[in-house]
Amino acid sequence: MENILSAAEKMLGTAVRVEDHRGWAIFWCPFHNDADREGEGGQPNFGVNLTSGYWKCLRCGASGGSLKSLQKKLGREWAPPVSVAAPTRPQRPPTQVQLLDGDLRSRADAKGTAAIEDFVTTLRVRIDLGQLAAGRYQLAVRREGDSWRMFPAVVN
Repeated sequence: MENILSAAEKMLGTAVRVEDHRGWAIFWCPFHNDADREGEGGQPNFGVNLTSGYWKCLRCGASGGSLKSLQKKLGREWAPPVSVAAPTRPQRPPTQVQLLDGDLRSRADAKGTAAIEDFVTTLRVRIDLGQLAAGRYQLAVRREGDSWRMFPAVVN
């Protein structure tokens, strides 16, 4: 869900609201004057499904099956309107990374922020491996508050 939300926000600007319980992010529609009505009690009508990437405007009817189709319909020159309003979502927490030995004891750790680059989630952290012996380890990764995800790792 975060991948689709980040990619949609890259194209459309910050979501007006995210309805996690329903799996939709709500934006001002880029195809009609939705945002122009903001100060007059207008409501955002454009939604992006955070599971499938399906998008639809409930006012003008524009819709598509993927974020790639949205990007194509917007065209390369299109840019989201600049808003002076503060984002409506809290900033994403940092991602924690630990390198665990065979007994699952932490041997190195770091924090970083994941970002979407070309529709791929990328996490960049600096972790000091200088004091570690060569061998097999587990790379544990989690966003603060979430559960750990484990990946095999080899230090040469």
